[in-house]
Amino acid sequence: GWYLGRGKVQRVAIKRPRPEFAQHGAEAVNFCRWVFDERIPFDERFRLDDDRYYCAELVDMAYRRNGLPLCQPIAIDELPKFDEFSPQTVWMVKTFTSITPDQKVILPGNESQGIWSSPALQLLIEEQSPMDGPPAPR
Repeated sequence: GWYLGRGKVQRVAIKRPRPEFAQHGAEAVNFCRWVFDERIPFDERFRLDDDRYYCAELVDMAYRRNGLPLCQPIAIDELPKFDEFSPQTVWMVKTFTSITPDQKVILPGNESQGIWSSPALQLLIEEQSPMDGPPAPR
């Protein structure tokens, strides 16, 4: 609620594991609580091979550690439309960050890649503005 209520998120939708994968949920939550309790730092370098987590990586790792990987990592330069970035943008990212184009990342995704595309997940709340509040009970 805090994150969505800050007015910086335009649209939100929510998925959860399908019933046949529900047994993974409790351990995923336990992992997230452990990360919080241990004050594991945010991974500003978006590396999959360190002891920090960024948002999508945390979600995937919470399930992956318990036998349910939600998606496969993808190299940044394999992302759709990567070739549309200007050479100057690519140069700036290479020069001023530790992110490399061949670096693999976990994405929140869309219908065809990343966590959102996981067949293990089902849609719980359709896309809407977080300012609209929760949908009416069915």
